[in-house]
Amino acid sequence: MLRNYFTTENLPYFFDRFSPSKTDLLSGMDANRYLVDSIVPSDKLAIGGDGAIMHTNHGDLIDFQSMTVNCILGQNDPWVKMQQIAYLLSERPSFHTTRLGSEIYYSLPKRLINIGLAGIPDPVISHRQCNGSDAIEHAIRAAKNYNADRDLLVSFRGSYHGQNLTAYGVSDVQRKHGFLASFDSVLFLPAPEGAITIDTEVNITETERYSLDQLRKVASNVFAVILEPIQMNNGVQPFSRAYLESLKSICDHMDICLIYDEIQTGFGWLGTLSAAEYHGVSPNICAFGKAITSGNGPLALTVAEQRFRHMKYGTASKTNGADVRSLVAAHAVIDRLLGVKSDSLPGFLHATLAEQLINGLLPTVENTAEHLWELMRDIQCRCPNTVSQLKGGRLICGLAITDYDGKPNPEMAEAIVDDCFDHGLFLRHSNNVLIVKVPIVITSNQLISGSKILLESIKRITGVSHAK
Repeated sequence: MLRNYFTTENLPYFFDRFSPSKTDLLSGMDANRYLVDSIVPSDKLAIGGDGAIMHTNHGDLIDFQSMTVNCILGQNDPWVKMQQIAYLLSERPSFHTTRLGSEIYYSLPKRLINIGLAGIPDPVISHRQCNGSDAIEHAIRAAKNYNADRDLLVSFRGSYHGQNLTAYGVSDVQRKHGFLASFDSVLFLPAPEGAITIDTEVNITETERYSLDQLRKVASNVFAVILEPIQMNNGVQPFSRAYLESLKSICDHMDICLIYDEIQTGFGWLGTLSAAEYHGVSPNICAFGKAITSGNGPLALTVAEQRFRHMKYGTASKTNGADVRSLVAAHAVIDRLLGVKSDSLPGFLHATLAEQLINGLLPTVENTAEHLWELMRDIQCRCPNTVSQLKGGRLICGLAITDYDGKPNPEMAEAIVDDCFDHGLFLRHSNNVLIVKVPIVITSNQLISGSKILLESIKRITGVSHAK
């Protein structure tokens, strides 16, 4: 029955149905009347997109934030869309109950195991999660199940792990919110501080050494330590390799589950599929989300050692978790990042796309990152009294904004973000740090254009003409 509709004669309907030209430009005019305050967008209306460019009713927007860290491949990646369309045109199920498996349901976790995701040997995977908060909660539950007689979970100041209740409770950034529950079992250690970039080889600082000593004192009652390899909501603050190695050593010695929250760092941003792989320090459980589907469906998952596989029924899956269309997208994203065999590709692909699919996009990160950081260093040189520091690594760069007295200035950072948005550049900020996080497919010209907008915005907001 389905195939009867998707015929050559009917194609014009499908190409025209959601054409950008048919967008109702007045559709959001009264949004304040029927939407919760916190989810009312700006007056910019998304109409279309291609790679790192979003087309809006107020002109093009260069995406320096990958649509809030989801779109590692930018907008409308042709390969991902081809795979999803092919699946939707088939007669395979568009949705099925958790009691049923399917080929696509089994093939994704097997593939992740084969590529050694997060460096965890012989892992067990839970891919029935819908978002990062789900994956974090699953990881914590798995760790607690394994060490049920221990009561403490260790997190870090400056951490952000999501918006579900448990994720809120273990996030320092979220402690400002009120709850109908107590989280006295969470111990927050000082935030990492030694590394400025992920490739900075530094020794453990005194504060970090103190944190490790605090962990040792309570280790016998700790069931898990959770961390983000780069604390995005703490001004893009990385953990150093030395600190991760020391944490891993303590956790191994005391049988503590080390959990990496790689919702922000996983699937391409560092030129690897994980920060664990980048640093060569693997956790016991690793949580992934966002970029797995590059914005083409909700999906999150955990990769864990076999000893964490035992979960009670009803605690390890979400009804909409592992939606088959998201699984198809995840396969296609992995194709794009790692590459595929040439004989598996259809002959009609454009030569550039075919070459990218054969070679994979991860090897391109080094050159793109080098160009990005060169441009950001140029902005820093031109604005020495405003941009005091560059933080992060590879496709992630944080610009620390300070006032004329050298003090962190979150208000100025927010004003720069808003001004950039008004002039065609999308980025975000954490406290006083501007966060630049670009899609892997961004072009050199788009990097240059976006950086010019950012520089001019800083000039406007600070009211100072910076040196050339």
